[in-house]
Amino acid sequence: MDDENRLDLKPEPQHLLQHEFSTVVFLDFLCERPWELIYQEKTLHQYQANIIGELISTRPEIRESWIDNKVEDSINQILDKTENIARENGFTQSLRKQSMKYLLPLMIGLLVGSFVIIFFLGDIFGEEYFWMMYVIYAVLILAMCLIPRYINMRLLNRWRIFGEEHGPTIKKYITSVVDRIHKFIQFLIDDIRKILTQNNLDLANYRLMLFNPNYDNVKILQEQVQKSVKFYIMELLPVDTEAVEAESPASADSEEHIDDEFRGYSA
Repeated sequence: MDDENRLDLKPEPQHLLQHEFSTVVFLDFLCERPWELIYQEKTLHQYQANIIGELISTRPEIRESWIDNKVEDSINQILDKTENIARENGFTQSLRKQSMKYLLPLMIGLLVGSFVIIFFLGDIFGEEYFWMMYVIYAVLILAMCLIPRYINMRLLNRWRIFGEEHGPTIKKYITSVVDRIHKFIQFLIDDIRKILTQNNLDLANYRLMLFNPNYDNVKILQEQVQKSVKFYIMELLPVDTEAVEAESPASADSEEHIDDEFRGYSA
């Protein structure tokens, strides 16, 4: 991004504001559809370290809300409980690993078959039936294209059925934990609204796609359903500017110090 297009926001640089939006969407998805995120420890760890970790280490007030609501412990509890229920129903790996378990030996077999056709079948059939080699080879190529797609569709359908059948049970078990995360999400939503207002940015240009419609200070613009999954397009509601100014630093020197401290992040 060019320097002239960067936003020098108070009290945080632009990329941290993007981290806040991302964290809101991620945690909302985790609370509403946790079975979509299980068995992905490496990816989740990287996300928490690179996105959430930087956010809570830079903004003390966000870190305080993170700790007060025991968000990290809540995330682990949600994933652990969901994985336990998944294992009880025969799901012990992520979709990607399940897919590789079936596809890897299949693809190796098809490649070996292609090798045999190219180097040996021509001699076996002779020139009179040489055309059969091309037919068999075409069938193998078609199988290499269609079978992986079929297997992935079957796995996705099994996973979807699991979510439909056991999703309500999972959400019932994690209700108290989810409530703590929702409080943290609400804190971030309100913090985003304040930052946008402080920097005279139009809140109508910043929208969220969330699965839980029950947050405060947002307006639901649209309800959509895709593949039986309902979600909501939301707009942030304006903040009382007088209240925001009252919460800002009392002296001009203090305000200038905050601006200087965070200017380096967006330079």
